[in-house]
Amino acid sequence: MVKIGLYEAQTHFPELVDRVAAGESVSITRHGEEVVCLVPSGSRKQSNPKFKKSLTHWRKTRKGLSLNGAKIRDLVNEGKSVPITRHDEKKAALVPLVRSKEEIAAFKKARAQY
Repeated sequence: MVKIGLYEAQTHFPELVDRVAAGESVSITRHGEEVVCLVPSGSRKQSNPKFKKSLTHWRKTRKGLSLNGAKIRDLVNEGKSVPITRHDEKKAALVPLVRSKEEIAAFKKARAQY
């Protein structure tokens, strides 16, 4: 695998793409630390052992976890419809709000009228 700096990669990107298309892997670094790895598109089908191990671990740990029948999309939409912060003029900062279910229901009802 060839390692190349970010500036050089930006300057010679078309040549890098040609090298990768020919089957070579290229690692792009920023300040000596790898940030991007370009690989031929066919090699995506080969599994990365680190990824496979972490995916297996994630699948094992999530077993038995439940959202109690809630769907993730519903939770996301609910989060979008309820303000979670307010501006505190004394502190000049955003302060988290804690709302009861009744306050959330009233807010949603009021919002639906508009």
